[in-house]
Amino acid sequence: MTKRDARLSQIAAGMMQSGPRIVESEDGGPLRLIINGRHIKPTGRYPAFKADGASLPYEAEHEVGLMEISDADKAVISILAQPHRVEIPVPWQNRPLIYFPDLRRDLADGTVEIIETKREDDRRAKDPHYQFKLDVVREVYAGEDWTFRTLMEKQILGGRLYRNAHEISTWAYAKVPSTRQFALEGAIDAAGGTLPFGKAAEIVGGAPLLYALVVRRSVYFDLKLPVSDDLPVMRVDHDALRRHSPPLL
Repeated sequence: MTKRDARLSQIAAGMMQSGPRIVESEDGGPLRLIINGRHIKPTGRYPAFKADGASLPYEAEHEVGLMEISDADKAVISILAQPHRVEIPVPWQNRPLIYFPDLRRDLADGTVEIIETKREDDRRAKDPHYQFKLDVVREVYAGEDWTFRTLMEKQILGGRLYRNAHEISTWAYAKVPSTRQFALEGAIDAAGGTLPFGKAAEIVGGAPLLYALVVRRSVYFDLKLPVSDDLPVMRVDHDALRRHSPPLL
């Protein structure tokens, strides 16, 4: 058994006695405020539609990029940045291990995803102590039946999915008259399940309003393809998503 495996086993045994803690904020919002006087980092706030309009903090472009993709993804029903901290007692030091994940995503089928995002040049990738901490929190989340994974900057920002999601999320809060939404949904049904993007945009009152309905999980199209007038637009099948809803990223 390697030293790393032995330490994981030691912590796992300790967790059976004292147990780790997942600490959430009292108001249900982000737990850690990124912007403070001790950090000199590019920071901002993203008005996430799928966080009930809350302004979520971010400190890197790929973090807000993942939130934009999540807002546009029909499989995702809610998101929260900096959702909690994990406190893990360890036997060889007084203070517990502390970990703050970047994003929590709740999917339509009940899956909870915890996501860590990183730049390709992140020096922590070669830090054994940091990698050890990720190993431990992975075990903690597994105990909650939550998934835990890492997404790299190029995975998030490097493709058509991000470019489409960025444009779509720009129009997330556009007001769509309910009559136009119902007219579009009815036209899709009458056409056998799909309409060309150009026709769908015409019915609803323009591409921005069609994008707003994508965020609202009313309709969708393949976000990994270039947008064109012929791109098929479909209604979201919520019953199917409740059974299985793999995210786009």
